[in-house]
Amino acid sequence: MEISSLDVEATVHAGAPWVLSRDLPDPVGWADFGYSPDLTANLINERRSRGVIVSAAHAFPLPKGLAPTNRWLASVDALDELAYRVITGRLAQNVDSALGGEVLSYRLLSGGPGWTVRDFRYGVSARRNRLRDAMANSGFGGLGTLDVKDYYPSIQLEPLRSVLDGIGVTSAVADPLIEILRSWQSEWDVRGVPVGPESSGLLGNIMLISVDKIVADACDPFTRVTDDYLMSIGSNEFPPLVEAVTRELARLSLELNESKVRHFVTRDDAGLRLFDREIEDLVIALRDDGDRGVERVREAFETEARAELPNESRLRWCLKVLCNRGDPFALRLVEESPTIARIDPKGFGAYFSRLVGDKKIDLDWLVSLAVQDATPGSAAIQLQALLACSKARISKALAVPLEEVALHSGDWVPLRCAYVEAWAASEAGKLGHAVEAAIAVGTPQHRRALILSVRRWRPSTKRTAGLTKLRAVAPEALPAIEWISDGCPRLAA
Repeated sequence: MEISSLDVEATVHAGAPWVLSRDLPDPVGWADFGYSPDLTANLINERRSRGVIVSAAHAFPLPKGLAPTNRWLASVDALDELAYRVITGRLAQNVDSALGGEVLSYRLLSGGPGWTVRDFRYGVSARRNRLRDAMANSGFGGLGTLDVKDYYPSIQLEPLRSVLDGIGVTSAVADPLIEILRSWQSEWDVRGVPVGPESSGLLGNIMLISVDKIVADACDPFTRVTDDYLMSIGSNEFPPLVEAVTRELARLSLELNESKVRHFVTRDDAGLRLFDREIEDLVIALRDDGDRGVERVREAFETEARAELPNESRLRWCLKVLCNRGDPFALRLVEESPTIARIDPKGFGAYFSRLVGDKKIDLDWLVSLAVQDATPGSAAIQLQALLACSKARISKALAVPLEEVALHSGDWVPLRCAYVEAWAASEAGKLGHAVEAAIAVGTPQHRRALILSVRRWRPSTKRTAGLTKLRAVAPEALPAIEWISDGCPRLAA
């Protein structure tokens, strides 16, 4: 499987918004790969010719709300993820064409190596509208929900390959995909398909097409977002459907998530599952009287933050309103109970960054949140706090605890990369230290983060000498080195 410079160029342009905004963001949006697509393609192909299919992957925990459980993201080498996206793009059109209109996640806007998908808000809105219409129908018998247990990590390669064969994906296209997934599994213990890369969403869509047919025969309408089914179905019809879906999932080596098998009989119960009336009231309040509306949003946020069992979707919605308005109200509550941020680490990260830009946040507190000893429950919050710190010019005194983690190899690789960004942007950052650390560390993600941090220092003889030294010892990072050497040009729109 050869990857061309055109593959790289199209993929980088299409994937840049995703890699900039995801839970483990790329600090430059793959701009270094887009700057030199020929070099990038050659690096991927040369590595594969040596038998290196994937070079690194690390697990990183993302909290599932306030529950003491985590979803484990796969932090993979950026070159590997780029290749994964190119390969998936070659079968993206087959996948999308095989899906019914009931599937609302990761639907294509464009295909090929430059594939893009609809924003998740499209699926949320379409799902609500369709089921609102169903609930208004006189024949409405209730709302059923189904979900697959531990979905992405449970996807087995042989059933996946059979599904791809069934939708007309040729061996020439399917084999490289299965090869990269098998390599992640065997060499880096990545179960199933990696959680995190946008490409996995396409595979998650197609794996359940046989289940879609069973659900479609039993009820109308239904919707699916990845593995999350909502359907209009009566109480008598629901148990036989659950049995049929369970059998089909077993054939695919998958398992139903029993905790999410539920049936809501009345319209009121179904409505509570789909719609939050308090949010709808807050939307009206904001529209009618902005100041009073914001005050009500603050009250709602505090109520949920202090509740024993908070409404997590309502809390996330209120946080977004406060973030958009640069309102620091939520800070006091997070300072009192930092675990609240488990509900939405990425949302709180955006909130912290907004307040950093507006100079409405105590940087001492933000740094202290970022540099605590990492645990599976705190790591995602710390990463987002570090990214917010990178938007400020942290003082030397505050930046002291950043340097030790930023410049040395160790666990929590995505977190170390975020430490690099925060340290390099601070008053304590030193060009020579970044270069020497990039030479010393061996983890691809950490090394690339250190090399990309060189962009934060102005062009100088010292910077040129450092980049020259890096060319000799880090050939796999040449796209980043050349991009920085040329002044970090941004991708064309």
